[in-house]
Amino acid sequence: MSDSLVKCPKCGHSFALSDAFLEQFEEEKRAAVAVALKEAQEKADAEVALQRKELEDAKARFDAEVALQRKELEDTKARFDDEKAHLREETKKEVEAEVALQRKELEDAKARFDDEKAHLREEIKKEVEAEVALRLREKDEELDRIGKQLKDLERRTQQGSIELQGEALESHLKQLLEQTCPFDTITEVKKGQSGADLLHEVLTPQGLRCGTITWEAKNTKVWNADWIDKIKDDAARANAHIKVIVSVALPPDIRTFDLVDGVWVCSVESAPAIARILRENMIQIANLQRAMQGKDGKMEQIYHYLISTTFRDRVQRIVETWRSLKEQVDAEERALQKQWKERRKQLDIMIDVTTEMYTDLSAIIGREMPEIEGLSLNALPSGK
Repeated sequence: MSDSLVKCPKCGHSFALSDAFLEQFEEEKRAAVAVALKEAQEKADAEVALQRKELEDAKARFDAEVALQRKELEDTKARFDDEKAHLREETKKEVEAEVALQRKELEDAKARFDDEKAHLREEIKKEVEAEVALRLREKDEELDRIGKQLKDLERRTQQGSIELQGEALESHLKQLLEQTCPFDTITEVKKGQSGADLLHEVLTPQGLRCGTITWEAKNTKVWNADWIDKIKDDAARANAHIKVIVSVALPPDIRTFDLVDGVWVCSVESAPAIARILRENMIQIANLQRAMQGKDGKMEQIYHYLISTTFRDRVQRIVETWRSLKEQVDAEERALQKQWKERRKQLDIMIDVTTEMYTDLSAIIGREMPEIEGLSLNALPSGK
C-alpha cells in the first residue's frame, strides 16, 4: 500500500499516513458511513412510511372527499334531474298554456275575422241589394211610366170603342124592351145629358100611365157597386118608380138577377123577363091604386108586400122558370118530347106562382081585386 499524503488545513504541511491507520480510518469511515446509511435508510424508511401513511391518509381523505363529492354530485344530479323534470313539467305547462292561449287567440282572431267577413259580406250584400233595388226601382218607375203611357194610349184608343160598346148594349136593350113591351114608351137619354140610359114609361093597352122604370145598360167586364147610387140619383131626378141595371158583369153572388139595395140587377138575357114581370106588376098596382083611392091602409100593405122577400122570391122563381123555359125552347130540336113535358111543368109552375101572387093580393084587397082571366079557380086546368 502506498503512503497517502495528508495536507494540514491550517499550515498546509503535507505528511504521509500509514496503511494501518488508513485501513482503520477506512474501517471507521465505512462503519460511520454504514451507520449513516443505516440511519439515513431508517430515516428514509420512516419518512417513506410517514409519507406513505400521509399518502394513504391523504388518499383516504381524497377518497372520502371524492365519495362526498360523488354523493354531492349525485345529490346535485338528482336535484338537477328533479329540477329538470319540474322545469320540463313547468315548461310543458307553460308551453301548453301558451299554445292554448295562442290557439284561443287564433280562434278569437278567426271568429273576429269570420264576424268581420260576415259583416263585410252583409254590407256588400246590402250594398248590392240596395244597388239592385235602386236599379229595379228605376226600372219599375220606368216601366210604370211606360205602362201609364201605354194605358193612357190604350184608354184614349179604346175610349171610343168602350163608348160604342155601351151604346150598342143600350141600343140592344132598347130594342128588347120595345119588343117585350110594345104598348110602352121607351125613351133614350141623349148622350151628354145626366141621367140613366133609358126611361121606360109603362102604359096600359088603353094608354093609361102606370109609372116609369129607369134602365141602365153596362157593358163592362167588372161589376162596379157605385152604379147603385148613381141609378138611384138618376131615378130620383126622373121621378121613376123602379130602377134596373142590366149588366154583362154581375156581382159575385148573383147568377141571373136579384134585388140589390132597392135596385134590380139582372143579366142581359134576363132583361125581357124582368121587364115583363115588372110591367105587369106596375099595371096591377096602378089599377089597385085607382080602385082603392082613399084606402091608405091596404096600399101600405101592398107596398110592404112588393118590397118583401116573398115577392122577390116569387119574382125570382118566375124569372128562373122563364129562363129555364127559354133554354128548353132553344134546345127543343135535341129532345122535343122531353122538352114539351118539361115546358108544361115549368108553365104549370109559372101559373102556380102567379096564382099565389094573385091570391095574396086578393086576400089583402078582397072583392075589389080585379079578376084576371085565367087565374080564377074555375079557369085553372084540372091536372098538371
